[in-house]
Amino acid sequence: IKECIRSQYPDIVLNQDYPIGDFCLFGPGYSSEEDNKEIWSCLDRYRSIVCDAGILRKADNINCFPLNSILTPHIGEYNELFNVKNPLDLSCFIKIQNVIKDRIVILKSFNVFIITKDRIYIIDKGPSLLATAGTGDVLSGILVSLLSQGYSKLESSILGVYLHAEAANYYMNNISKYGMTASNLIDCIPFAFNKLRLDIGN
Repeated sequence: IKECIRSQYPDIVLNQDYPIGDFCLFGPGYSSEEDNKEIWSCLDRYRSIVCDAGILRKADNINCFPLNSILTPHIGEYNELFNVKNPLDLSCFIKIQNVIKDRIVILKSFNVFIITKDRIYIIDKGPSLLATAGTGDVLSGILVSLLSQGYSKLESSILGVYLHAEAANYYMNNISKYGMTASNLIDCIPFAFNKLRLDIGN
């Protein structure tokens, strides 16, 4: 199946240092008009899987995704996935918590909401530059990278969202307040790690 995924599904990103069944990012670039049952059946073979973009729009409901998933929808995808009209109301968050079980949902909005069955974490450090197309894919890549380094789903979610926001802040404060691309954001990730180390040291 690993060779099949590599050759036929370029929108799936695998960590090559681990065998199939450990960590996977699925969704960015996924635009198939025809749902592929083979892909859905293989999602639960991974220890953890990050689901983003196109795959979120292909799901009928949250139960399509295995319990080890981290889902990263923006507001529109979130509304469709959970069939909600007022996504940021407290009652809506409670409804989501009651159905996600062990999954984690990272709702990308003006703030980022990390929703688990027990808690909701709010990270408000991200600038508006993160509304740029492609920056959500960068977050997904950061998440699967952290998972492959041994962080838990929750640790990866919190740390990943923080690093994503700080990378954008570095760009805004040191390079330009305008025109950031997803590639620019990737280049700023090391500086976000440096900021984290300084914060921990203090």
